[in-house]
Amino acid sequence: MKRWVILLIVGTGALAFAFWVNTWYKMIDLSSLDVRVGDDMSVDSVKVVRGFYSIDRANDLELFQDNVGDRTVYDGRQIGPLDTDYGENDFLIVYADRYYFQFRHWIFNSNNQHDYRFQLDGGVSAPSLTVKIDGPDDMHFSRTMSRISDAGHLLCNGPIDRTKVNYNMIEFE
Repeated sequence: MKRWVILLIVGTGALAFAFWVNTWYKMIDLSSLDVRVGDDMSVDSVKVVRGFYSIDRANDLELFQDNVGDRTVYDGRQIGPLDTDYGENDFLIVYADRYYFQFRHWIFNSNNQHDYRFQLDGGVSAPSLTVKIDGPDDMHFSRTMSRISDAGHLLCNGPIDRTKVNYNMIEFE
């Protein structure tokens, strides 16, 4: 009986220590993803892809080509870990295969972990996206999603002639 109690205490202590160490030296990415939609929308129609999207592209239509390294992390439900890392972490949010928004989240320390919350509102005809990223490299913004059918005329979610050198106008606000 004493052996089990000692093993339970040592095991619990080791697990608590590993969790504490993981907050400072990321061994396992514990970043969380929470996707919510308004009353007249379906969470089953939301897709979140994590990858790298170069700004050196002709237009946003290239976002929807087969890109090596892109991983779908949410398709009606979370289907994979976020695996965020130091530097550029790009997200492509698609609703009902008709609307999209792409943004970049900069992480300045590879050990940082974040809570990602994506809220889609505004109905199926004009959805908007509110992003709240809480953590050491927090980020909060709201934007209207663009139609995928217009992606050939857009670059970084904005008209091609207006984009100039800004990536997607989020980092500079």
